[in-house]
Amino acid sequence: MALDKNVAKGIKTRQENELLENNKLIAEFMGDISSMNAKVSFSKNCGVNDLQYHRSWDWLMPVVESIFERLDSRDDSANEIKKGMLVCSGNNTYKAVVEFINEYNIKKED
Repeated sequence: MALDKNVAKGIKTRQENELLENNKLIAEFMGDISSMNAKVSFSKNCGVNDLQYHRSWDWLMPVVESIFERLDSRDDSANEIKKGMLVCSGNNTYKAVVEFINEYNIKKED
């Protein structure tokens, strides 16, 4: 049974919004984005819609490096990132980075 065009469009829009929010999360973690008085600024020369963490190893690897620098050598909270990198899966590594940052932010708030 084929998906209704409106349903398919809604799914695509939801996925795009999720990528946008995840890329903003990563940019905030890296200090590449800041918001002050409802104005958002980027240290990268692009707008929020042009962030490429989900597409480019060149964008993602500095994030991975920053994560590893923040961890104690015995900390295993970045194991999923390591697994994604071991199999050279940009998608898995990206998802693991987003999950790590979400957990990191929760711990930071406590």
